[in-house]
Amino acid sequence: MLGKVLACLALGMACWPAMAHAEAETDAWTGDIGPYTRYLDYDLFPLTPGPVVQGALYYQFSKGCQGMAWGSHGIEKSTGGELDFGVYCSLEVAEVTVTAGALRSFLRRVPDSTTVSFGLSHANFDVTAERYVMPGPDGNRIYGGYTAQPMNGLTLYPMLVYETGMGLPDLFGGGLRSELDVVEDVSLFALGLLPITKGDGDTRSSELAVGIRYSF
Repeated sequence: MLGKVLACLALGMACWPAMAHAEAETDAWTGDIGPYTRYLDYDLFPLTPGPVVQGALYYQFSKGCQGMAWGSHGIEKSTGGELDFGVYCSLEVAEVTVTAGALRSFLRRVPDSTTVSFGLSHANFDVTAERYVMPGPDGNRIYGGYTAQPMNGLTLYPMLVYETGMGLPDLFGGGLRSELDVVEDVSLFALGLLPITKGDGDTRSSELAVGIRYSF
């Protein structure tokens, strides 16, 4: 499944899940669910460090457009929950896939927010720009990477991320996302992120999330 996510456009906790099933048939329902050691997203250094269960449901309602619902909830009661709803559409322009989307996030004890995104992908490369509209300071994220499959059943996605706004110092980081097929519809998943450069006083540090995912 991850190969589809990365080959199309990884949508971070925003865009990336919606495009994971871009090849699904029209009117098809698909999804995935699994436990992870911490909140899993392209959001660098998220605020929920504890173990979580996350899942997504996708509905392909036309050849180029898809709706999705994504949820996350902490296994420990002290960690919060989140529910996102989004719509994403893509088209081919001169062998480049152009994707635009909008997502609304509802979080426990945190004000709701909206994310709009625009992405380009060609062959194994992709880049995405996201704009976060929040009750507090708005923010932007730009990230992109390369999809590699060095062996059967293993997908790797090295990536770079730049974040600015949201009341935090600018940050430039790198990461690696991987998925290894175990049996049919079940895979092992890992995402590691680390800062390359960041502003003075920024306490965000490297992180690693691992888990197991069931796709249906």
